[in-house]
Amino acid sequence: MKKIFLFLFLFSIIGCTIQFDGETKLVTEGKIVDKQGNPIVSKKIKIYAYNHYDSNLISYGNTDENGYFSLVFPAPMYIDDQVIIEVNENQNDNYQNKMIYSLRSNFTNYKLNLNTIVLFGTTDITQLQIILNHVNSNTSITDIQVEGLLPNEIEDLNSVNPFDYQSDVSFNVIKNQTVILKYKIIQNGIPTNFSQNITISNSPVNYTLNY
Repeated sequence: MKKIFLFLFLFSIIGCTIQFDGETKLVTEGKIVDKQGNPIVSKKIKIYAYNHYDSNLISYGNTDENGYFSLVFPAPMYIDDQVIIEVNENQNDNYQNKMIYSLRSNFTNYKLNLNTIVLFGTTDITQLQIILNHVNSNTSITDIQVEGLLPNEIEDLNSVNPFDYQSDVSFNVIKNQTVILKYKIIQNGIPTNFSQNITISNSPVNYTLNY
């Protein structure tokens, strides 16, 4: 009986680790620039394979003199295993860091082209806090989005917008711009789209949204 329990325990551990397709290689490429569009040289890029139980560093490199990078790595075996591209991890150089979550299905012909990635300076970023004020018990709010210059520190290529909001929502935004706040209010089962302009200065902004 002890041998059976030991076998099951070891099987559960092995089943949780990330496995790779030894015959398949994937490629991620892109270009890193600053907010003026200038290439950022020698910017660190790391690739991780990730599932809910394990994480493996599977490739790393730096941008070249033109800001380009191209990294090759083994493909995770299972379609639910994520490939995470980490840009500027722990470099403490006054640029933001960025994490891009992807799946094997995001790769076309084994390649994921991230095109141009803008890294903003950490001093360029402030916060927009949306304070939700529920004044009508017959309404709910959904699909809260902000359009404008956003640092997007975390980007999921397979994400969907949250359906429901019960508490305040915050967004990191770039200073000194006007952003567009978009959302839907549902009343009696009927959704209505709304949008409002919000001016962002150098300081954090609190905006009360009544619904």
